[in-house]
Amino acid sequence: MNLKYGIQFYVIKDDDQKENILYLGGLLAFAALLAIEFQSVEGLMMEDRRAAIRNQVEAAHSIVVALAGQAEAGTITQDEAKRRARDALRAIRFNGKDYVLVYGTAPGHVGRNLVHPDPKIEGMKSRSDEEMKRTFVGQMIERGMAEGGFTDYRWPRLGGAEPALKVG
Repeated sequence: MNLKYGIQFYVIKDDDQKENILYLGGLLAFAALLAIEFQSVEGLMMEDRRAAIRNQVEAAHSIVVALAGQAEAGTITQDEAKRRARDALRAIRFNGKDYVLVYGTAPGHVGRNLVHPDPKIEGMKSRSDEEMKRTFVGQMIERGMAEGGFTDYRWPRLGGAEPALKVG
């Protein structure tokens, strides 16, 4: 049946066609529910991942504070405390291959990699302080100094070559 404005309506007379349309409608509704459920599960997984990161950062901070306390008390030198802290933090692994990073924040050293699982990367800095502040590293430093927050970014996993979604 053709109506004004080019809109067409169809009358379904066959029971098989009605069943097919009902079946298709049910399938579409099921697909929509699956999509909503997937987003919900993905959100919960990300919350768990962020909780694990927060716990590891708190543990790493505790290690550094304890070693700094020993240096202040004079039981070890400040250089020894720094070496032990780097060694301990470099060894931390969680969620399989996730690890702890430490970036410099002092003027002239913003974004310098101070602790990384690959010691060859430690001490490296790829940009000036001002350029570094505009990168994901700068965002992580800013949020960390504000006592919390996460930064999503893409970077190859340890030992990999392809960029992967990461959270810092």
